[in-house]
Amino acid sequence: MASCDEEGCKVAINGKCINNLPLDTCPHYNFDEPNSNELNSQTIESDVTNETELPPIDKVVNKFLEDVVDVYSGKALELYDVNQISLSGVTKLIMLAGMPDAGKTTLILSLMHLFQTQPFFSDFIFAGSKTLLDFEEKAHPSKIDSDNDEPETNRTPDIPPQFLHIKLQNTKSLKTSNVLFTDISGEKFRAIKDSTETAKKFKLALRADSFVLFFDTKRVTSFEERASSKTSALGILRSLTEAQTLLPHTKIQIVFSRWDLFSNDEDEALHNEFISLLKNDIEKLLKSNYNLSYFEVAARPSLGEYEFGYGIEDLLKAWFESDMSVKINEPLRKSVELDSSRQFLNYQFVQ
Repeated sequence: MASCDEEGCKVAINGKCINNLPLDTCPHYNFDEPNSNELNSQTIESDVTNETELPPIDKVVNKFLEDVVDVYSGKALELYDVNQISLSGVTKLIMLAGMPDAGKTTLILSLMHLFQTQPFFSDFIFAGSKTLLDFEEKAHPSKIDSDNDEPETNRTPDIPPQFLHIKLQNTKSLKTSNVLFTDISGEKFRAIKDSTETAKKFKLALRADSFVLFFDTKRVTSFEERASSKTSALGILRSLTEAQTLLPHTKIQIVFSRWDLFSNDEDEALHNEFISLLKNDIEKLLKSNYNLSYFEVAARPSLGEYEFGYGIEDLLKAWFESDMSVKINEPLRKSVELDSSRQFLNYQFVQ
């Protein structure tokens, strides 16, 4: 603290020497530094004061959580992400199943293109997506700027199940729904086909609103490949139904993809006969317990007589149709929690 021995000096008040001398040269000026005890006392007192003014830690944490905003990367979603989406509103899970290169990814990319290139499609308006970046990356090989000679779609890698998301608004009811498409490799379904034990671990199928099984028309109409194509797809159905991970509350939709390749085939009558027998085998396997329907789809046709996305509109409508024909018994209803907002974490795929 500043002080002066000179009578009448007010240096301690105004900081000026009464003799107008620099303070460091004035012989009467004194500056006493506070001792360490005083400093410590002041510091402790200050700390105590500040500490009592701090809000409780739980309030700090709650305020932080209130300010946190979920930001999605735009990439395919993991199980935790879709669980959060399902808790936020009505959510339909569409499981796309089939062997490699059956046309699963091409179908949903074509559906996305239809929504992006017109004001509305069917009875729906596109209302957003949390996986736009992934849609774009998957669609790139089919675009002109990819420099590919023919439109292509990359294979889905054999990794744990991921999901693509779109939100749709019904133009009539104005209700919005989340739609989640599984992004699961054909290799995963090959493993399910070959092992009922693997199928038992595929709990995610229990959550599916629709199970869409793809038959590649090119293979179905090939005399060399049609038998193996039939056996593989029926094997997927058989494994999942025997494992009781595909149950009657899930609608089953059989899609004959790349249907444009069937047109003008000189052996059309023989192919139609084979497809008819194939449908009979499917119906025998499912024993009329399931809501079963068939669709002919040319998602990205190479022949001019089919428009882009041929057959997708009918399939989209089927995903949103209420199923009143399948009766679910009460124990099953309780065990599977048949409501459209049920949590996905209950249906994890066990590796």
